[in-house]
Amino acid sequence: MREENQHVTMPQESHNKSLKINIEIGNAYNICILMVLILCTLFLLINISFKVYYVVCDASTTRFTQYPATVTSSVREDMVKVSGKCVRNAIASQSEPPTGFCTSSGRWNHLIGECACKPGYMGQDIKGEQSCHVYNYHVHKYFSCRTVPNE
Repeated sequence: MREENQHVTMPQESHNKSLKINIEIGNAYNICILMVLILCTLFLLINISFKVYYVVCDASTTRFTQYPATVTSSVREDMVKVSGKCVRNAIASQSEPPTGFCTSSGRWNHLIGECACKPGYMGQDIKGEQSCHVYNYHVHKYFSCRTVPNE
């Protein structure tokens, strides 16, 4: 026989077994209350442990844009919209800053826009993983830098 709750299913004879409980909390909740039903004596508390965690999209730099570590949405289908920040010596290619979406699985998805090096700077990496570094002069953001002639 089992006792069932909206979020938790717990067998009555679980005092000698491990039990995993997965509770999803929606956006409307400000406080997470975790209740444990103990059917036997208080000595059972010795064998109970809890693991509380949340999923995040790690901080990431791509296309000369930095995205901060971001906590995912509690709803699986939702994504968290995050504005990116251009790395040092780079500017946004469009009028609005680059945008990324943090999925509930903890991955960055649908990156919109990008940053490019300011005139006079060039990135070290095609993917834009590094900051832009100074060179002599830069004709256009998509062309490599050139050395100023000595003459």
